[in-house]
Amino acid sequence: MADNSDDSVLAQVARDLLAKPETRERFQRMVKEAHPENYIPEIDVADKVRSGFDSEMKALKDEVFAMRAERDIGARRDGLVKAGLATREEIPEVEALMQSRSIGDYEAAAQLLRVQKQAARPAPTYQERKVNMPTNDKDLMSNPRDWALNEAYRAFHEMSH
Repeated sequence: MADNSDDSVLAQVARDLLAKPETRERFQRMVKEAHPENYIPEIDVADKVRSGFDSEMKALKDEVFAMRAERDIGARRDGLVKAGLATREEIPEVEALMQSRSIGDYEAAAQLLRVQKQAARPAPTYQERKVNMPTNDKDLMSNPRDWALNEAYRAFHEMSH
């Protein structure tokens, strides 16, 4: 057990800590931590005010964050319409595609939606072609260059009609 001189030294240290503004709150918090049942008005009232203030501040921050997010989303939607990448009616489709494909960019999603909506080009079909051998050997033999040009023109004309 400590004697009176130890108690008086500790009491003096406590008085010194309480007297200095830079150590007062820390000392009081240490006492509150060691003995939470003790009522220390400077700590208890300040903590109660601070907790109410903190919850109000968090609610305000959340509200501001939501407003900024909504404004940003609106600007991105407007940007898509202005750039001609989507119509107002297509915005919900773009956003649904963003969610389903985990796309974080409005423009990329709008471009993908546009590609998906485009009709597929029909695959070329195979058409059996008859190969006609030259019947007029005289033209082929007399002027092969003119004969080839005439045949190419005739084939092109057949394909384009």
